[in-house]
Amino acid sequence: MKYDMLKFILNSSEYFFINLHNTNDVIDCCYRTSIFLNLNNNQTEIANEDIQEYSERFDLLLTLALSQELKLHISIKKDLGFYWNQDMNEKNPAIFYEQGDGHLDWIGTKYLLWSTSGEAFQQFGTWLYNDKFGNIIFEVTPIYPKTFINKEDPVEVKAYQEWMKKSYKPFYTRIIPKEVAEQWLKQCKLLLQTIHDNTKRLDEQEEL
Repeated sequence: MKYDMLKFILNSSEYFFINLHNTNDVIDCCYRTSIFLNLNNNQTEIANEDIQEYSERFDLLLTLALSQELKLHISIKKDLGFYWNQDMNEKNPAIFYEQGDGHLDWIGTKYLLWSTSGEAFQQFGTWLYNDKFGNIIFEVTPIYPKTFINKEDPVEVKAYQEWMKKSYKPFYTRIIPKEVAEQWLKQCKLLLQTIHDNTKRLDEQEEL
């Protein structure tokens, strides 16, 4: 394993990395692990799922962003995380939906790169998109601590509204230079190839 391909560097103090449980682990399609964002040596978990799933998603969105194909929908006037919390917990007539697989999806989910599940201490959504100037934006936003509220419970509704009003703000937002995004894409493709090769080899060993 070339560990350098698991570390995606923005600058000397800011990067994210894919965590291995053990240094001798063989990563295949079903290897479940976390991605951590490192800011001045402080680490925050921003994804936890199968490595192939978030690698494929990263490859797709990076490719689109480098081609200027991830500009925000006209309905998105605030940051994506703000709308995502609203989509999960309240009605907002400004939120635009499109037809998904048998149901309507908020248009903003097309920019969703990763998210943490309830396993994480604090939950986040990570986004990749092009701003109005064509810059590639990498953004991490918090999810309401309970994720979903009981909309019939006035206490929960009030707590959520207070959090959105007083506590919610994007956790991390950076412009990713094109050359950095291109390097990340190279690493991602190498990682996907490694996952493919390891999965194939392990499958062949099981057949023996």
